[in-house]
Amino acid sequence: MDRRIRKLIAAVLAAVMVLSLAGCGEKKGVENPQQVVLELYAPTDSVLVVSNLTDRFTSENETIGIRVIYEDSAMLAALIEAGYYADIYIADNAAHMDWLDASADEEANPNKNDKIDSSTRGDVFKGTVEVAPDPTPEYDENDQLIEKQPTYEERTFSAALVKSSKHPEEAKAFLDFIRDKEAVGQLFDGIDFEFID
Repeated sequence: MDRRIRKLIAAVLAAVMVLSLAGCGEKKGVENPQQVVLELYAPTDSVLVVSNLTDRFTSENETIGIRVIYEDSAMLAALIEAGYYADIYIADNAAHMDWLDASADEEANPNKNDKIDSSTRGDVFKGTVEVAPDPTPEYDENDQLIEKQPTYEERTFSAALVKSSKHPEEAKAFLDFIRDKEAVGQLFDGIDFEFID
């Protein structure tokens, strides 16, 4: 099967899965019908820090609400590539962000996607995340199933404005906020994430 067709099928299946979970998105500060509501795509391993950031931002900006969709970073990139709506994308892997960035080279962005505003792209925080083991069963010499343990790795999270955003000014305000150490630095106290200057 052609590689592009496989990617398209994967993106469509991912979209169906995420849309079926659309009601499961976390809404922060969404109470006033006159509010602008931003759609934020964030990797599942950033729930704690993103929740802290969105709570603080919406408490200080009553005219802006944020709906967060948590999913695997690569899956979220595939959804944005397929045209699903988001205002802001946070990735836990630079390759996922490159996939959507027209300024990335052809090897990193072979489909020539132009989905994020490169001028808004930047690292925002880093942290140690748990990586699930390969689910493929392995057996020892006695034919006993080997119990695999998760590993831990440090990841750098980057954020950018999605070009199709209907609310670019509000989205940029959120991006500026999460890059302001004075405003958010203390939100990283006591968790396994660090603010990036």
